[in-house]
Amino acid sequence: MSEKNIIDKRTPYTVPEGFFEQAGERLSKEISRRRRLRFVRLTASAAAVVAIVVAVGYSLRRAASDDLSAAAIQQIAEAPEKYMTDEELQQWVAFAESDIYFDEQ
Repeated sequence: MSEKNIIDKRTPYTVPEGFFEQAGERLSKEISRRRRLRFVRLTASAAAVVAIVVAVGYSLRRAASDDLSAAAIQQIAEAPEKYMTDEELQQWVAFAESDIYFDEQ
């Protein structure tokens, strides 16, 4: 063999003692750390989804059970004197009389 075919195996880089022996252990630790992190993220995401579903369900249930349904609002709008006290009616009349846009219609 000539000198051209001989590859010099010396490199300018060095690694600490036991680097390759400990590589498998370090890799195993990193994999288990990432798995734990993924589990925590998945659990937190699932908890957030459950919280959102519960909140939406609660708000929908509460909205459906409101005292004033659309029909009740319509009845109040058609005949407010049945549902209001005399003082409340007088306040409405005073408000309507002082409304500058009410007379223009």
